[in-house]
Amino acid sequence: TFKNPLGKKAWELIDAAGMRGAKIGGAQVSKKHCNFLINTGDATASDIENLGDLIQKKVLEKFNTKLEWEIIRIGTK
Repeated sequence: TFKNPLGKKAWELIDAAGMRGAKIGGAQVSKKHCNFLINTGDATASDIENLGDLIQKKVLEKFNTKLEWEIIRIGTK
C-alpha cells in the first residue's frame, strides 16, 4: 500500500507504530503483512483512505518518516 522509504521498510514502520490489525469501519491493516490494507467485507473507499491517513500520521509522529501511497487512488475523498 505504501512505498518503502529510502533505507527502510514500510511494513516494519507500520508494525512498530502499533498499526498491525488496526481497523476503521470495514478496512483493516493485515495481521499477516502490515503493508496491506484489507476489506473485511464492508469497507468503503473512505474507510481505506482514512485508515491509510491514520497510518501515515502514526508513522510520521513516531519515526518522523512520511509514508507515500504506492497504490494509485482515483477520485477525491
